[in-house]
Amino acid sequence: MDGQRSLRWILVLAILTVPMAFFAYQIAVGDALISISYYVISLVFNVITLLKMTLIRLSFDKTRTLMDYFNEHVFHRDDPWCHRLRRRTYFTTWKIFGAMLTYVLLTALFYLSTTRPSSHYIGLDRTEVTWIHVLLVQIVAGCTLLHLVIYSVGILLISFLMHWFQTELEIMANAFEKVFHGECPRKVLGRNVLRRARLQREEVRWTGIERRLVYCISRHGEFVELNKLLRGIAQPIFFSLGFYIVTTISTLIFVTIIDGIFNLLAIVHVAAVIAEFYYYAHLVDELEDKRHMIARAIYEQNWPEQMVYSNRVAKHYKSVRTMIVTVIMFAQRPFRISCGGMYKMTVPVFTTMIETIYFAVTFLIRTVKIQR
Repeated sequence: MDGQRSLRWILVLAILTVPMAFFAYQIAVGDALISISYYVISLVFNVITLLKMTLIRLSFDKTRTLMDYFNEHVFHRDDPWCHRLRRRTYFTTWKIFGAMLTYVLLTALFYLSTTRPSSHYIGLDRTEVTWIHVLLVQIVAGCTLLHLVIYSVGILLISFLMHWFQTELEIMANAFEKVFHGECPRKVLGRNVLRRARLQREEVRWTGIERRLVYCISRHGEFVELNKLLRGIAQPIFFSLGFYIVTTISTLIFVTIIDGIFNLLAIVHVAAVIAEFYYYAHLVDELEDKRHMIARAIYEQNWPEQMVYSNRVAKHYKSVRTMIVTVIMFAQRPFRISCGGMYKMTVPVFTTMIETIYFAVTFLIRTVKIQR
């Protein structure tokens, strides 16, 4: 298995290295400032992709732990409602995969329709176009398209993990909502059936509430620990994307405007990268909104009716009350998924970043006009 992973990693490096070497060569031999700017932006994009894939490779063990947890369906495995919810999440991830595949195919069509093999484009021969030039263009084009496929891996990974975290939060909130009624999970029920039969009705009820609550809290504790793994995977990727948008995307917009030529590939790339950042911010916002579902599910119980007790079960009542207050307190803590620890990933931060790009581009344009 490790050998296959190493071979895949070598293939990824080969696919990313060929365009990077080509763009670096074009920067070295180029004489037109606009063309050099486009090549620099393309080189930075490949470097960012290589960085993202390196981060994914380094966090492979964390990703495997999360995926194994979600695929095992440990929590409420036999519940039909949970089964439907998990199937919905599977369909959602497949839809995202289809959307990414469509994007790659459309970008391929745009690339093939706008790229022309010319001696100026290749930079090896200034007089004529030979079959070597055409072959080099096709190799670079093929590696660029495969590079888009590699770039999509990070989007699919973050999307998969975020959607499954949201699904598990909904399942957990539904379980906390049923703490005061319903049967215990099978793992809790099997060992104490005979003992519970000898208990009085009130004590049986409070014992069941306490044990269901303990079971749900244990799963919630696992979920909180898994959230730390999610932060370790997502935050470096968010930071690399934010850095790329603030620096390179704003430069690409500026160069495209100064060039004065309708560059379809540049427009598609800018729109795709900005949409990717918005999608990440939207996923984090949804996850932060759904973390309140557990506290809300417990808080909205009929407390005067559900918490009636006698002195005989006072110890169970105090235990349940303490656990409920603790769960409500911990469930309201934010996940703190940020962009590399610099700022929180939210939709308002996305709008602030767009404003920053706008001000940076307008500043550069005004500077160029003043110098002219």
